[in-house]
Amino acid sequence: MTPQTLQDSAFDPQADLALAHHIKQAVLGTEGVASISGGRWAEVATRWLGEKVVGVAVDETSVEVHVVARYPNGVPIADLAERLRNNVEPLAGGRRLDVVVDDLVMAADDAAS
Repeated sequence: MTPQTLQDSAFDPQADLALAHHIKQAVLGTEGVASISGGRWAEVATRWLGEKVVGVAVDETSVEVHVVARYPNGVPIADLAERLRNNVEPLAGGRRLDVVVDDLVMAADDAAS
C-alpha cells in the first residue's frame, strides 16, 4: 500500500481509514513505542463504516497519534516524539501531526505483557 497524501484523502473517510492503518504500523515500528493508546479521556480513533483504527485520528487537516512509551528501556520522551514525527510526517501529507504520550510502561510491566 502506498501512503495517501492530503489531496488523495481530503473528505474521503475510506482513504483516511487506510491512512490511519498505515500510520499505525509506522508508529508501532518506532523504537521506544510499547503500544498504541486509545486515549486517556475519550477514545481516539479513525472510523468508517463500522471499522476503526484506535489510537490514530486522521481528518482533513491533522493526524493525532496516541502511544504508550517504554521506560526506562526506551528512549527519552522528547526523542521518541522526534522519532515518531520523522516516521509519520512523511505519511501525513502536510497535515498537522500531534503526538500524545498517554502512558509509560515500565520494564517489568513490558516483560510481563
